[in-house]
Amino acid sequence: MEDDRLGLAIALTLTRPELTEQQAVDWLKPIAEEFAAGQPGPVPAQASNTMRTLRVLYLLADRGVRPHPYDGDPLTPPHAGAVREAVAAVLAIASPYAG
Repeated sequence: MEDDRLGLAIALTLTRPELTEQQAVDWLKPIAEEFAAGQPGPVPAQASNTMRTLRVLYLLADRGVRPHPYDGDPLTPPHAGAVREAVAAVLAIASPYAG
């Protein structure tokens, strides 16, 4: 469940109130470039791991993230909508059927 743990760490980072919307999504640009440069065929391990982590991040940006499991209300990243849109756009590069 390394993808879940990494997605959790990213989501918790994105709950920081001092992050601007631009900062909350700009880190995805190199990932988008890497996905866009991909070739047909087997998906490299690092790309597959990144896709799974981004799917977890999308879910946490949508539903909220708890710093401590089973404890307290989930935190919503201040720019959750922008994060969801940016993550979905990146994932659509590798999975165009996703929308």
